Amino acid sequence: MACFGTRASLRLEARTSLIFAVALSVATSSHAQTTVEQTPPLSISVNAGLASDYGFRGVDETDGRLQEFGGLDLGRGDLYIGTWASNVDLKRFGDARASAEIDAYGGWRPNLFGYDLDLGAIAYTYVDPAEREDYVEAYAKASRAIGPVSGGLSVYASPQYPRAAGAGAYIEGKAAYVLTRKLTLSVALGDQYEAHALGRAPCLPTATDCAGPYGDLSYIDWNLGGAYAFTDQIGLDLRYTDTDAHRLGLPYRGRVVLSARASFP
Repeated sequence: MACFGTRASLRLEARTSLIFAVALSVATSSHAQTTVEQTPPLSISVNAGLASDYGFRGVDETDGRLQEFGGLDLGRGDLYIGTWASNVDLKRFGDARASAEIDAYGGWRPNLFGYDLDLGAIAYTYVDPAEREDYVEAYAKASRAIGPVSGGLSVYASPQYPRAAGAGAYIEGKAAYVLTRKLTLSVALGDQYEAHALGRAPCLPTATDCAGPYGDLSYIDWNLGGAYAFTDQIGLDLRYTDTDAHRLGLPYRGRVVLSARASFP
């Protein structure tokens, strides 16, 4: 009886150990799977396009010539980084050497109380500039869509704009209306503000200290137009853009810009 009891006890202990091991294995596997599921996947997207002109905050940066651009974005959850490049022609701003703009940016896009937020920074760099053109901006954006209508506000600030422009900021408001599943109409109004320019008199187009989009007092720019989406990845955009700084020359005057853009995925 003692021997039989011992063997039964050993069998019971062996079965108990086996059941415990299986349960532990299942729990560990489930925990590992949950951990993997909680880690957001890495997203990668690329984009490329053409435009009849490169308009940046209402200012022509390709001297009326064709713009070629493209970018790459990486994201994980609400975090993202990316880069974007375009050809430029800045000879009307006194720089005949700069041939391309390459930007790098990164930030955080959370959703708070129904608003889509975007907090980050962007560095603008130029290939072979004749003088200092590079600068950095921090930005904060908020937008919200209600039915077919959406609106947003963006604020950009830099401690030092190109050349001797000094610190400044740019504020832009946007509104859009989804007219059909493929066609969206939109309008934007922006104000470029430069602290260093306070107290300076308005300049003539021939004044050398007015060269460039940040060399004068604050100016206002606006644009309106529409975007047509052939697919989720390919679309056209046609809009009119203008500023109130025509005295600074042709780059600040009104024009119509047509652009085509493709993104993958």
